[in-house]
Amino acid sequence: MIEAVLFDFGGTLVQPKKTWPEIRKEGVKASYSFLKKKGLKKTFEDYARVNEKIFKRYAEREAAEDRDIPDILKYRELIGELFPSFSRREKSRLASETNDVFWAVTAKAQTPSRRVGFALRKLRSVGLRMAVVSNHHNGKSLREMLGSFGMGQYFEVVIASEEVGVRKPNPKIFRICLSRLRLRRDQVIFVGDSLLYDVVGARAAGIISVLYAEDTPDELKTPRDRNGVKTHKNPGVVPDFVVGDLSSLPRVIELIGGPAK
Repeated sequence: MIEAVLFDFGGTLVQPKKTWPEIRKEGVKASYSFLKKKGLKKTFEDYARVNEKIFKRYAEREAAEDRDIPDILKYRELIGELFPSFSRREKSRLASETNDVFWAVTAKAQTPSRRVGFALRKLRSVGLRMAVVSNHHNGKSLREMLGSFGMGQYFEVVIASEEVGVRKPNPKIFRICLSRLRLRRDQVIFVGDSLLYDVVGARAAGIISVLYAEDTPDELKTPRDRNGVKTHKNPGVVPDFVVGDLSSLPRVIELIGGPAK
């Protein structure tokens, strides 16, 4: 019997109002304005080049190591290069503040997915537990966004990839969530918007997968054969269910067998 529903965050619980390059550009501008007030002498163009250089190098490292590195480490390096005369304590504080400025911009660029509130209330009303498993570079910001959108109260466990050293589609991140919930893989389903990260990862962990594809027809059938997935790198995977509206999730639970009583 199903006891919990695990969710992806971006693209599932919330939707971006703009593209990621647009959001990042606004975040870089906001962080530059903030640092100018702290004494930064560089032009925006010079600041943007330094910022891009550092974040690109970390992105290459993340790809090589298959993990998400906390953004705070990138900002500490950035501040160290921009303010070499500052004390270690001053650099650490300024890096944390700059990180917060960037992620505040990111938060404002998100909006809750359609009918997500209804879906979460309904799932909780039938006794289901809930958790979030997200590829995210700032777990603190992730939890703050969940709270600001009125969702934080629903999630017993929130897993941010930067905090656990592994990211989707690696099945280890799903197993970490299961361990914290003290549940087995056959007691949960995972809901996400990405075939590559969410569906492949969940099914590699042996978890029933639900692809959220907003405004597409639901495919609420009995679970398909899941024996074809051997590793999290297998690209030929299909979801067990597809929903175009998160309010369809209670029906998915019913088809699988309903929440445990």
